[in-house]
Amino acid sequence: MIFVGRRLIGAIGRTNGDADRSRLGLIRQFVVGDFEAHSLGTLVQRTLNCYASRPVEIAPEHPEDGPAIEHLLDLAFGPDRAGKTVYKLREGIPPVAELGFVIHDPAKPEIDGSLRFWPIVIGEERVPALLLGPIAVAPEDRGKGYAKALIWHGLGVARALGHRIVLLVGDAPYYEQFGFARALATNLTLPGWVDEARFLGLELVPGALSGVRGMVGRAA
Repeated sequence: MIFVGRRLIGAIGRTNGDADRSRLGLIRQFVVGDFEAHSLGTLVQRTLNCYASRPVEIAPEHPEDGPAIEHLLDLAFGPDRAGKTVYKLREGIPPVAELGFVIHDPAKPEIDGSLRFWPIVIGEERVPALLLGPIAVAPEDRGKGYAKALIWHGLGVARALGHRIVLLVGDAPYYEQFGFARALATNLTLPGWVDEARFLGLELVPGALSGVRGMVGRAA
């Protein structure tokens, strides 16, 4: 068990009925402002240590990680992933440097997973936001909670850096545990076809999407 502030929270990588859903709810409260950023970082790392089969840590992405990350993305999404609508928003624009993370065993050169965020804008007023993803975990490491840890870590750092809105295209039943909701993106559109049920939004600051509407566009 892990203390965060004055609350007691268990591991985030497992689910065990109402008790674990309650713990996940407490972690989610951090993302909308109830906990300090360093507390979530401690929580995520200690959680990894609790259930990982070997020591792993989350670290900032470095330029030399690029080829390994591309290999993970090929394994997860295939080499034709660039044809997807969300890639139109990333084309020619670098990811947010402060929000690129890898998960790995410090004693080994291999990367076990990665997460990036891209800058985007919404509507004619060009409201700034983040596009979460892509996120990928090595096939042999799936099911260990690595993706959850990366996402919680990334969202925590994003909020600490002052970001207010995060969008993504993904499976709603999975991403709802982090606070994403279809209802928060119903006034937004993407520049191409996606399954609308998978287009989700998250307010890192409560009310950040209130009144925001229009087409999601490239940040530059």
